Amino acid sequence: MEKEVELLSRVAANHLYLGQFEALRAALLSLRRRKPEIAHAFLNTIVFEGGSFDGVLWSSTCSSPAHLAWMSVLELLEFGNAPVFRGPDPETVRVKVEFLLLVQLLCSRVSETSPMRSADPDVDDRKDDSGRISKSLDFLHRILDLGLRRLKSDVADVVRDAVNADFSPSEEEFRCLYDVFLDQPELLEALCWNIQKQVSWSKPSGSELVLSVGGEDYGSVRSSVEGLNTLVEIQRNVQMAQLGAMKKCMEAGDMTGAISHLRFLHLDFGLEESEYRMALHDLIKRAWSYEGHPGSERHSFSDEILSMYTQALSSNCMKIVRMIQVIQDELRLEEVERIKFSEDNFVPFPLQKYLEVLNSKATLTLDDKMSRSIAINSCLRDMYHFARISGIHVLECVMDTALSFVKKERLREACDVLSLFPLLQPLSAVMGWDLLPGKTAVRRKLMQILWTSQSQVLRLEESSLYGKQKDEVSCVEYLCDLLCFHLDLASFVACVNSGGHWESKFSLLLSGKGQNAAQDVVGQTDPFVENFILERLAVHTPMRVMFDVVPEIRFKDAIELISMQPIPSRSAAWKRLQDIELLHMRYALEAAALALEVMESCTAGDNDNEYSTAFMHLKDLKNHIEAVNNAPRKDAPSKRKFRPSIYSYVHTCVLICIYSLKGKSIQVEVPSLK
Repeated sequence: MEKEVELLSRVAANHLYLGQFEALRAALLSLRRRKPEIAHAFLNTIVFEGGSFDGVLWSSTCSSPAHLAWMSVLELLEFGNAPVFRGPDPETVRVKVEFLLLVQLLCSRVSETSPMRSADPDVDDRKDDSGRISKSLDFLHRILDLGLRRLKSDVADVVRDAVNADFSPSEEEFRCLYDVFLDQPELLEALCWNIQKQVSWSKPSGSELVLSVGGEDYGSVRSSVEGLNTLVEIQRNVQMAQLGAMKKCMEAGDMTGAISHLRFLHLDFGLEESEYRMALHDLIKRAWSYEGHPGSERHSFSDEILSMYTQALSSNCMKIVRMIQVIQDELRLEEVERIKFSEDNFVPFPLQKYLEVLNSKATLTLDDKMSRSIAINSCLRDMYHFARISGIHVLECVMDTALSFVKKERLREACDVLSLFPLLQPLSAVMGWDLLPGKTAVRRKLMQILWTSQSQVLRLEESSLYGKQKDEVSCVEYLCDLLCFHLDLASFVACVNSGGHWESKFSLLLSGKGQNAAQDVVGQTDPFVENFILERLAVHTPMRVMFDVVPEIRFKDAIELISMQPIPSRSAAWKRLQDIELLHMRYALEAAALALEVMESCTAGDNDNEYSTAFMHLKDLKNHIEAVNNAPRKDAPSKRKFRPSIYSYVHTCVLICIYSLKGKSIQVEVPSLK
């Protein structure tokens, strides 16, 4: 057994100096089964020395002393319940060995970037870089020695005065490493997190100090805090290097490069919070200052903010994320206050940006739908933050802005603002109507832009959202149609009053229902007449206004206008039938009166043309009477039900008179009026 142990020990030592760790591990496993204390001492010695032995042939599988120590400490941790280290926590030793590995890897990276020296100093333009890299390597090796001394304090069985903490680097020495910090940011980030673990574990509490002052653990506690200031300085200078590089990128206009440094920032790495806040404030404000430049090739502010949050979340420091949010909210609040106290500018900045993007020439180079969709999504995100900061509801903000544009007669801008929420367009059209008193042309344009041109699309969209039936309309939709009908009626009266001819192709209401495209009224209409009709329609029914202002209106025009009136409910449909019956009654009486008038003129002589005219009026009278008789409500009880016997009596009397004048006496029984 002793010979086997001795042989395995020699084999393990040979593999150690040959840099063959896997073979060394196999030999130590065999040795562990025979005499575990020797295997433990072997690995413990490697860790204690930091893997640094003279004459070792380093290989790709074991490239450095720190690498050897790292793999050895992992094997030591596999010893289970056996006493591994004198320290209170084996994980602490593993972290300190990991520190050595990271610093050693950093030294290797710096050595690889060292420029080749030239034999002629006149042509060697990299001499200064070589000197700087040489100083950096010397400084890194001193840090490596510090880590090794801190490691020995936890591994050695009897160590009291082995640690020397005279290493106190200056700020100038740290500045020599700034380029190294920036060239290897991921490696330095891992090193800083390693240091953070050492700092958190190496600071003893007050009770631990009291208990260990008089005992044998005093040296351990003292050695565990040696060199902490240097480690903290490494963290702090790494953060200063990242902040300095971020400021340089901002000065050069490289916002993408500046944002990329956020992932390496952490508020617990030695710097004051004010340093981070100043740098982040400058970064966000600089990105904010580029708002409203649609011709710029840079990304939009929302994209940059999203990138900032992405990088900040990658840093695993939620304090950075919250700081970005607070600074962003402060800038937005300043903008809100500026707009609040500005009399000329009533448009919130998210909507300002949205309108500028829509009106810019840059959007013309892209697909219209795609560019508009991108602009809408960006504006909605900004509107959410604006509403969150200002305490105003998003829809309220959009409505107030749209109505302000309507009041200023800037209808195109109002339509662009409402494109964020298209279902608000009918409501804006109704509310904007009263903001334009006496301006019929602007009112017509308002209804055409916000309602008639998109009514079918809006109704389909609302139907799909709320499950409405196709024949159902909301109160706001009915009001929009009613206002369009009032405009059509006012246009008809003004056109007839000016001697023109009005047709259904001029109808604003029918253009919204997809029946025809609205056309301008031929001829000049009097705005005073249109406004007068609109004022009358506000208090009287359309039929009364129509016959009051155009008493000689043709039956065709009257029935066409009355049929255009919107029907909001079933009861309104029944009233429509009553109005149509009244219309037929009125024109039946008119036809009877005209027939009697022609008949009276026939007494002067025998004129066949006048007889034909009389018969034509009688034919119209008959048609109107039949229309009333055939109405669906003729048998329904109603206070307004008409008595067809009146029309029969008038019709019979007129026929008797006409035939008697022609010398064709006909015996016709006159019906009773009862």
